[in-house]
Amino acid sequence: TDPNHPPKPFSLGDRITTQGVFTANEALDMTLKLARAIEYAHLKGIVHRDLKPSNILLDPMSEPKIVDFGLARIFDKSDMNLTVSGDRMLSLGYGAPEQEEDASQTDARADLYSMGALLFFMLTGKNPRYYRENDVPEVLRSLANKALETDRTRRWQTARDFVNALLAIRTPTTLEVASTRTTWRCKWCDTLNPVAIRYCGNCGWD
Repeated sequence: TDPNHPPKPFSLGDRITTQGVFTANEALDMTLKLARAIEYAHLKGIVHRDLKPSNILLDPMSEPKIVDFGLARIFDKSDMNLTVSGDRMLSLGYGAPEQEEDASQTDARADLYSMGALLFFMLTGKNPRYYRENDVPEVLRSLANKALETDRTRRWQTARDFVNALLAIRTPTTLEVASTRTTWRCKWCDTLNPVAIRYCGNCGWD
């Protein structure tokens, strides 16, 4: 790479344009990475307030980097004056509804709305302003619906809650893991055997 001519930033929007929409698993993994980054920002008291495809840059390994904290706000009562009451700050489709009314009252839940909007975009390539839940795979539908609630009291209340919901979808249950990874069923006598043995403990089938 020529240091005098660095490569053009490659955004999430560019990824959708050039390679098409994400599968459900790809979107889930990407959303989880972004949610963990936002959780860290929130723990530091920072709300981004402008999460959108062009502000998610991808490196050559498709690892995301959240950029452009120009509209970010430190959510502390002492700095409410950083945004004048009544100011509107949002990217249509990605900004939470409350940002259209009064950006000075925006809190961490606005970023969680934007996370739901990004998830919808990754899955469909469409602007979330025209959200239709039937466009979302069923496994992710309830999560997207809750993130995109217009009433912020009905959304995920913290980034940690959102991360936990993503993990619950991605991680199989203990029962599923046990049945698929630790046992096998004999083809001939239907006996259940541990994977540690090669021959059926009942009939000896290999």
